Amino acid sequence: MLRMSQRESYLLPSPEEVATYTYDTEERRAVDDWLTQVPYGTPEQVTAHLNQVQRDSDADELMIGSVGHSLRARLRSTELIADAYGMPDNPH
Repeated sequence: MLRMSQRESYLLPSPEEVATYTYDTEERRAVDDWLTQVPYGTPEQVTAHLNQVQRDSDADELMIGSVGHSLRARLRSTELIADAYGMPDNPH
């Protein structure tokens, strides 16, 4: 998100890159603002956020777009959410 706002590559940095990056005040504010709008954290925290979005919007369903620094990270995020909701494994 921060890279997009600076017209840089949309590729997300790895956790190691994030841990060593020094944010200036404006960047920190932008990241903090973004984090108030997206669910993140433990599976329980994410599902609580998603459940609140559903209640607030009275939606019949939610579509989830997962972001991460790698395909493996995005897939793992999706697996954790599915597990938290007790969804069956995909046999394919």
